[in-house]
Amino acid sequence: MRLYRLSSPAIAFTVIGALLLLLAPVAQPTVRGGLPTLAGYALALQVVLTLFLLAAIDDLQDPKMLAAGRAQAAENSFDIRRAVLTFYVGKGLPAASLGFGVAASMTALAIGVLDRDLADLYHYGMLVGIRPSEIAMSALLLVTAVAQLRRLGNGFFGWCGGFALGSVLAQVRLDATVAVDITVLGWTVLTVALWVLGGLAGMVGSRRRRSRGA
Repeated sequence: MRLYRLSSPAIAFTVIGALLLLLAPVAQPTVRGGLPTLAGYALALQVVLTLFLLAAIDDLQDPKMLAAGRAQAAENSFDIRRAVLTFYVGKGLPAASLGFGVAASMTALAIGVLDRDLADLYHYGMLVGIRPSEIAMSALLLVTAVAQLRRLGNGFFGWCGGFALGSVLAQVRLDATVAVDITVLGWTVLTVALWVLGGLAGMVGSRRRRSRGA
């Protein structure tokens, strides 16, 4: 039961993100606001579904928890947040799944907003095949990846790979004019570079722990 609960954010974000990529090309012409609206709905649904699953798949039916009162419930909520963080830091596959779902929805939103409204500002980038949405999503991946270096785990590598995959698929699926080869190459280089950075950070951290132990 605990594993299902901790995995629920990855499941929710992956399922909704995959449905968005599958249905958006057909649905956006019929939806007022087009792709940004669909992406916004998807993000909201991902968050709501995650919160619902985290609250529903728990031990609330345990008599001991029911008798613990509000103080215990608050303490349990804190423990759940810490457990979720620890789970995704240490597990590569769930982190990759979560990264994929986040990137799919965020990239769709960026395509619908940035590639339309900022095209003139990034005219040169558009000519060489780099979209404003790709710049924004690359920056987001860099920020989230660097933030994980302080608490490095297998989740770092899974997050980077899953995020890159979700962003690439969203670009290819939702933007018919995207330069596929440049997009795939760019994200591959970025992901490998982050993996190398994570590996180096892991070795440095391991050496520090050994020196402290000695």
